[in-house]
Amino acid sequence: TISIVPNVLCGGPGSPPFRWAGLFFPHFSEAMEKKGLLSSDERRRFLEEWSDREKNPDAMFFSPIVVDAAARRTAR
Repeated sequence: TISIVPNVLCGGPGSPPFRWAGLFFPHFSEAMEKKGLLSSDERRRFLEEWSDREKNPDAMFFSPIVVDAAARRTAR
């Protein structure tokens, strides 16, 4: 392995990471509800709370960690 770099994006309402989350959560939470991982009430409350965060100028969203990895194949 040549390098491994962890990346986390963060930002407040209107920033690219916050907008990404706002687009991602409704669809992903629907899939979680369909799989029985969230109840409909839990999903509704989560989306209501997310909506509140979108209106709060002091809110911050931190993305999941994404790892950039580079490697070189060894000669055979």
